[in-house]
Amino acid sequence: NQVSSSAKYRIIFVLDESGSLLNFQGAKKWLETNVEENVHNIEFAICLEAFGEALGDVFMHVSKPPKEGTSVHRFYEILEKKTKKYSKKSLESVHKKINLADNFFKFPHERFSMKRVSAFTLSSLRSYSDPLKTSTFVDHASTAILNSESELDAVMLDNIETNVKIFAESLASFVFNFNSDDEEEEIFTGSMAITR
Repeated sequence: NQVSSSAKYRIIFVLDESGSLLNFQGAKKWLETNVEENVHNIEFAICLEAFGEALGDVFMHVSKPPKEGTSVHRFYEILEKKTKKYSKKSLESVHKKINLADNFFKFPHERFSMKRVSAFTLSSLRSYSDPLKTSTFVDHASTAILNSESELDAVMLDNIETNVKIFAESLASFVFNFNSDDEEEEIFTGSMAITR
């Protein structure tokens, strides 16, 4: 019984130039250009926002709670286990329906959900009304390419490293269908270890 090293999924990384201050226009443009005819080929979209904040837990923001047996629900379960394994944090799902009367979206996954793509946002912020969410720094901190550690304090860098580890291990476990019940299982070790 041989384990295949071929992934069931292909992953596309999209780095857009606009966040909540510009109503996620970059995501809107990318979706209009790339998704219209291929929406049925997308298993789900993961949006990262304020993922490096050193304020504690990880929140999975969704427009609809994921149904048991779906890919998003399976990813949530894996992410929950990895969060407990690699940190003292907890993972919490936060459900908020999209307000169609509101001109501004609260989280980036809402742009995907409007196009009928299953999506969620992983964030260190529990609420869209968090004062940090509306600051320019938070919108760009999660996507910034930093030249030196002095640009952010050590606590935030440690938190980013932990969150990246949790996310990478969860995503690889999902994509390659690894059994996440094995507590000793770790994918990114040795030369592939996630360190700064």
